[in-house]
Amino acid sequence: LLSATTAYSEGEAVDVRASLEYIGAGCSKEVKICEPILGFYVESSTGTVICQYAAYSSSDPGSPKTFKKGKTYEVKLDVTGQDLTNLCDMDMEKAVELLHDKDGKLILPKGTYTIKAGMTDRASKRGTNSRKNAFFATLHINVGVEGEIFAVGNDLFRTLGDNEAVLIGNTADAKLFSTGDIEGEAWDIPASVEYKGKKRSVTVIGDDGMVIESMDPDDGSIYYERYGGFYGKVFSSIHIPSSVKKISKYALAGVHGMNEVRIDAKKLDIANEAFAGCSWGIASGKPGKLIISAATLNIAKRAFYGCSLLQDISIKATKSLKIRDEAFAGCYNLLKVKLPEKTTYLGDRAFYDCGMDKKLTITIPSGVRHIGEALVNRAAVKVAPGNKAYKEENGLLISADGKTVVRVMSRKQKEIVVPDGATTILAGAFAKSKAESLIIPDSVTSIPDEMIYGDSKLKTVKLGSGITSIGKNAFYNSGLTKLVIPASVKTIGEGAFCYSKKLAKVTLKKGLEEIADRAFAGCYKIKSLVIPNTVKSVGRGFAPTDYVRKDPVVTFKSGNPAYEQDGFEVFEPGTGDLKVLIVSDQMKAGELQDTDEWVKAHFSYATRLSERVKRIGDTKILGYVNYVAMPAGLESLDVAFLPSVCDNEEGGTLIFVGEKPPKITNSFDTRKGFWLTVVVKRSEDVEAYRKAFADAGLGKNQSVTVLGPDEIDSDDMF
Repeated sequence: LLSATTAYSEGEAVDVRASLEYIGAGCSKEVKICEPILGFYVESSTGTVICQYAAYSSSDPGSPKTFKKGKTYEVKLDVTGQDLTNLCDMDMEKAVELLHDKDGKLILPKGTYTIKAGMTDRASKRGTNSRKNAFFATLHINVGVEGEIFAVGNDLFRTLGDNEAVLIGNTADAKLFSTGDIEGEAWDIPASVEYKGKKRSVTVIGDDGMVIESMDPDDGSIYYERYGGFYGKVFSSIHIPSSVKKISKYALAGVHGMNEVRIDAKKLDIANEAFAGCSWGIASGKPGKLIISAATLNIAKRAFYGCSLLQDISIKATKSLKIRDEAFAGCYNLLKVKLPEKTTYLGDRAFYDCGMDKKLTITIPSGVRHIGEALVNRAAVKVAPGNKAYKEENGLLISADGKTVVRVMSRKQKEIVVPDGATTILAGAFAKSKAESLIIPDSVTSIPDEMIYGDSKLKTVKLGSGITSIGKNAFYNSGLTKLVIPASVKTIGEGAFCYSKKLAKVTLKKGLEEIADRAFAGCYKIKSLVIPNTVKSVGRGFAPTDYVRKDPVVTFKSGNPAYEQDGFEVFEPGTGDLKVLIVSDQMKAGELQDTDEWVKAHFSYATRLSERVKRIGDTKILGYVNYVAMPAGLESLDVAFLPSVCDNEEGGTLIFVGEKPPKITNSFDTRKGFWLTVVVKRSEDVEAYRKAFADAGLGKNQSVTVLGPDEIDSDDMF
């Protein structure tokens, strides 16, 4: 159907072919050309095109909702009385309901389906104020397993093989009390159900056969994903029977209100993020409890991530328990954890950000043979008697052989002394501690990521002579006032000393080769940072910028084969390739050493590059600048430079005085965004500059506007 002359009334329910979308509010009364305005639809890789709310074969209107390739379906979309201004969010849920039909007759064949809901660009120009509504929110559904969907009471199931069933949804509504509290019913999941006269064991919760993903309309990234139909449901308690072998990925994520979740199992796998983001104990205010009994239990990555109101965990496992990475991370209000002796594995950050500043102590069971990095950062730890893999020494949890330091036992320990002979410190080993001094022996060869992250009490540190690298955010937000980096250190990682606000004196020794992004960012008391001539690489914002002094805070020593400093500009030696740009107070608008006021006084931070600058690539900027005047002889400019200028809400501005644009290259990740204004001195050169930027292959998330002198409100830019 390509055209229509029927007059539609605003808000009217319309019967259309399935390949079309609803045409309603905001449209002309007389529709001559059928352009999509508002609505949602589903299309599949198998050739099926279906729509919400009803879909029946035109040749057999009474047939079950079994969609097959080659057939055409009629649909009826009724949006009478609905608020269409937020359609992207509102009707996405209704589109998902198509997969969980209340009369239990829906069967989706294997294939990939797409649900879209929202407004087109044309609709947005008709008056919507929300840019988001100018796009379709999109769900991609992949059905990898065939099966019939049926209902038993409020529960929805899918058949699995000959004798099993998968619990995929629940239609029970929560109760809303006059106090505003919401409370659901207790939910006892059945161990078996009957369908078509056949008894089936309930072995899986959440439908691994159906994957639903929402895609960001700007860059295509996945920002919301879920399995099954339980998101947003409210239950006062949940009981999972021993017949269940697997709780699927995202199966119960986003369920609310539980005072207790009780799981009885034989052999059970709780998949990634199965309970992520669940809220516990909302209505009653009672502590949320998780009670699990099993023979063999595997709790996968982030299974209970972000269950912020969960307070009590009790797990029994008679044969084996493995807790994977971040399984309980972000359970901020956790007060009690009881793990069985048969626990063998504790993954990275398994209990990270648990307990906040409350008194939470986690006892490492005797059977544990592996503990990952940053197990905790707010809780205390103990070692159960009889553990052969780990011990306590100097108030530290370390491996039995004394080689690996896992964690400081208590955050109250004032002095941390790593024992001689230790060679490895795990990431986050002392994070959030309140130690005032730290001593690292010569036997340790590297400082790990986030080693003592967030310890603002730390005043002194002694680094051993064997250390060759300092990891990411290792001393982030420390209380250090002075620091000597040993000559053995080759690399300083990203944000290693970032926001150590009391740090005033830093000594870097010859032999250092790399300083990563933001290594000393936010250390504003540093008045001078001398870079040894052995340094081969520096990162973005690796050092603070002094907005008071008129001299560069950072000084590159002469004789460096990688860097040659010329005032506030640092070049590749003997060339015009700009490697580092240092920002200081003299580059502030209205206070330039240059007498030519080319930037209005109300502009933010600005600088004019010298005529020596010929090529700008992945140039590192130290400080904040959003107006840059380019030299007339600039030969090339890489897009990777632009985000450093545009990294703010107001965007950035480049000012060109050359008649011909430089060669614009692009090594930037075009999925990331920035907003740039380019001002050209002569109006006749504008088109050439526009073409140069257009030919650089910028992504749809980058916005570049090129203006001539007659299109700006000030002549003093030049």
